[in-house]
Amino acid sequence: MTSAEEQPDEGKTSLTAKIRGLGAMNFSMNTDALVRKAGALSLISQVSDRMGKTFAPYVEPVLEVVKEHIAFQYNKEIRKYSLRAFKSLLEASGDPSNIQIF
Repeated sequence: MTSAEEQPDEGKTSLTAKIRGLGAMNFSMNTDALVRKAGALSLISQVSDRMGKTFAPYVEPVLEVVKEHIAFQYNKEIRKYSLRAFKSLLEASGDPSNIQIF
């Protein structure tokens, strides 16, 4: 949160709001980071889906990253791609009971 006169950095979305007692304030969010997270999670989902069971050795380390973003409160798209990646990781782990869930 900054004063309204300052310009946001590149890759950030900005909103100016008037707050009683504080005046005009500028709120900004790093949208570039959100786009990169969504793209990375989408790529994880696609790669693990296409590799199938051969992705199994990588499931455990990747699962930690995916789990962190399943409940990401700031962006619905990141939650969506996290769930898709989670589904692909379950299928890649090769347990038949995991595949029956979906």
